[in-house]
Amino acid sequence: MARPRKKLDPVLIEKLASVGNPVTAIATILGCSPDTLQRRFAAVIKKGRENANNSLRIKQFQLAMGGNVTMLIWLGKQLLGQSDKVEAKTDLTQHMKTPEEVAREVRAAHAERHREHSSSPEPGGPAGYPFPALGHDVPVG
Repeated sequence: MARPRKKLDPVLIEKLASVGNPVTAIATILGCSPDTLQRRFAAVIKKGRENANNSLRIKQFQLAMGGNVTMLIWLGKQLLGQSDKVEAKTDLTQHMKTPEEVAREVRAAHAERHREHSSSPEPGGPAGYPFPALGHDVPVG
């Protein structure tokens, strides 16, 4: 013989859900299993949660309309799709070096480094300096 159904008050379940109680807490308060609540009162719990969400939205809107700048910004982002925009500024007047200019600078720096270490007995420079001596015939690009 099956156990008799426990009498549960849907109005109380909705109120408990509308203040943010999880199903496990509502089940504990009412002395039933969470599965019973989910199975028999899913729509009631959903309605309670929607009421809670609506009440929260109303309060947030009231705070924003009352001048709470943080809430105004947050609601603008959430409801209106607004966002903080960071603009990158590029100075197009800066001179960009050509590959030829870069190659000349590299050759000059290498020649200087080679002159500093020209007394080194190792070919191409001292140990730890892996580049062989570069001439002016280094391909560019």
